[in-house]
Amino acid sequence: MNFRLSTSKWRIAICVFVVFLASAGAAQSNADTLDYSLTGAISMSFSLPVNPTINSNNYDTGYGFTVTPTNLVINGTASSDFLAFYSFTDGGGFGAFSSGTSFDILTSGVQLYSGSESSPTMLGPSLLTLPALLTDYNNTLTIYALTITDVSGNIANDPAPDPPATNPLDTPEPGTDALLIVAMLFYLGLSAWRRWVDCPAS
Repeated sequence: MNFRLSTSKWRIAICVFVVFLASAGAAQSNADTLDYSLTGAISMSFSLPVNPTINSNNYDTGYGFTVTPTNLVINGTASSDFLAFYSFTDGGGFGAFSSGTSFDILTSGVQLYSGSESSPTMLGPSLLTLPALLTDYNNTLTIYALTITDVSGNIANDPAPDPPATNPLDTPEPGTDALLIVAMLFYLGLSAWRRWVDCPAS
């Protein structure tokens, strides 16, 4: 007995396969995350996506932006503060604010992002000298050390050092064209298999 699937079912199977490949690529992209750890008079840890989404009223072009981090902990206690990151023009560094006028920590130093304030890219470990030394805004004698870790190992602005020449961190995610090529090869393979199944035995 020949096992056959209708044409519509083959099409559905192919569509599901393509969607699976696309979603796998999206999941990889969404995993681009940086972990931050600040030590000094105040300790802090939090996570941010490498490309955080900034609301239209949460940035000031040329000066900085605000964003809500993931898993923010200050001095061992979970915090609902939002973070403000500043451009080099505005002193660099960042701060943690419980309101627009009240902060738990405010630092200055290196700028921790690139690109525009409306669409920033957080800098990965290989683009900064770590730990990054930041000074307290109110007391320049107070120094903090900031460490940044690439959680996903897939951040485009964080290339692997040389050597080696080939590194899995540098492997780009499959684009739309690559997915279509894979789907086409999959379809051709299925077509050949169907012809073989439908061919009567000699």
